Amino acid sequence: MPTYKLTYFDATGRAELSRRMFKLAGVEFEDVRVSKDEWPKLKAVMPLKVMPVMEVDGQLIVQSGCIERYVAEKTGLNGGESPAARLQVDIIHTTAMEYILLPMPMFGEKDEAKKAELRREFLEDKLPVCMDFLTKELEQAKQDFGSDEFFVGKVTMADIAVSLLLEVLVWAKLADDVMPKYPLIQALVDRVNALPPIAKHLANTSQK
Repeated sequence: MPTYKLTYFDATGRAELSRRMFKLAGVEFEDVRVSKDEWPKLKAVMPLKVMPVMEVDGQLIVQSGCIERYVAEKTGLNGGESPAARLQVDIIHTTAMEYILLPMPMFGEKDEAKKAELRREFLEDKLPVCMDFLTKELEQAKQDFGSDEFFVGKVTMADIAVSLLLEVLVWAKLADDVMPKYPLIQALVDRVNALPPIAKHLANTSQK
């Protein structure tokens, strides 16, 4: 049995999808949480000077997307044996993780007028493209994969990634502006977060 050691800050961010996949699959891993005080010393020995990183039996893996895909494969959350399902999982995962990053510039913007314009642009021009696409793909899942409860009929990395996208929208106080228009995606996220291992993880995280 491989040993997994996932290292990141004591926050959700770029390691959270991998954490939740491990939790959902019941795969043990060492969840190393690095403090801000510890980071400068650790950064000096990091290959790319960023986190997360993951060690698997002593082998170091870098880049959050690569780590996520590796964990998805090892936990069976990559869509399984079907090439079509695996491709769909990759498409939805990549889309969700890209859109998670899009609103971030507004939080570093000090000019209130520019911040308001960034918010408007994200909510009116960018996010609807993503949400319309995700809704269409979820509706199509029943025909393509036999069920529209999840993007390929069963829970995968893709569904968890979309749940994280919604968490970012909630954190950024953007969800109320958009999610009422997308009840299918909201229901999907509710199903993901109600899965017992995920629900337990969320409860433990909220208590920190």
